[in-house]
Amino acid sequence: MKSLEIAFAKTAAEAQNYVNLGYCPVECSYGGVSIVDGLLMDHHGKTLDGKDLSKLESVAIRAYRDCYGARRKDQRFVISHIDADCTFAIAALAGYLPSPFNKNSKFLKGKVAEVMSRDFTALAGTIALLDTDPVGLDRMALPFGKMLSLWHAFYSGFGGNAELAVYGWRKLMVSEEEMLAPFYAAAVQEQERLIAKAEADMVERGHKESGILVIRGASVFGFDTWYQKKDGNVRTAAAWENPVVVALYDEGNILIGTPCAEVAEEIFGENGLKKVYAKLNELYGLEEGTGFGGHVGIGGSPRNKKMTYDDVKSIIMVINYFRK
Repeated sequence: MKSLEIAFAKTAAEAQNYVNLGYCPVECSYGGVSIVDGLLMDHHGKTLDGKDLSKLESVAIRAYRDCYGARRKDQRFVISHIDADCTFAIAALAGYLPSPFNKNSKFLKGKVAEVMSRDFTALAGTIALLDTDPVGLDRMALPFGKMLSLWHAFYSGFGGNAELAVYGWRKLMVSEEEMLAPFYAAAVQEQERLIAKAEADMVERGHKESGILVIRGASVFGFDTWYQKKDGNVRTAAAWENPVVVALYDEGNILIGTPCAEVAEEIFGENGLKKVYAKLNELYGLEEGTGFGGHVGIGGSPRNKKMTYDDVKSIIMVINYFRK
């Protein structure tokens, strides 16, 4: 059995080259084009032959429930980014995680057998929910939400080390609750710190541009804070002070966000922000797979293209073109 190896691909073509070499692609989505193998480990865009994956469950759920250990004998993976969904899926595909779906558990005995047979299906569900529909949710109150917060605190920002992020899931999941308890308190503090940074970003770096909140030089992923919840149904635009936010990060990435798909489609019509991505790709001369892309409610600029504030202005122009 080969040791874990994770490659990064910046473009759909690069990801496909890795697949041709036998790597398993996990969430390799580029401007609405998804690169997959037979496991179909993506839920963002369309495959090269036109199959729409956007209605599939998250890769965390499907890898853990349906494909556990499928890549145990060949642990080569290719990804486009590091997040909880893709790293949890890789850990499940490689057979690293405790699971009732682990057929090898029958060869274990005693405490080891008990630990490695634990069921974390609910954790996969929490990861999926926060990845695809986080509006109005309190992470800490969700099943295994504190463990997810610990993973974010310990592994998600560790120098972009994907292998360590994958191993981190196993480390947390085999640990006893009493050992993790002191760290849960730290995770709560870290969550409070991130919220405070998001609030500071809005005050110090935020301004309205043609009715859109822009965060210029964002330091955290703070969209939940930046949308500014008001009263009313959270799945309507009226419930949010800033139902559309554009954030420019120092690394040159731009993210465009709305609180949820329902709000995006209320503002932009059917398919929400996907209209915006398509128009931006037309303006920039980019093709699907190398350009702007993402979900109906949130997405952003090409992964391998450094953007500037001039690009923010172009994005706002397109947003306002489609806004009802």
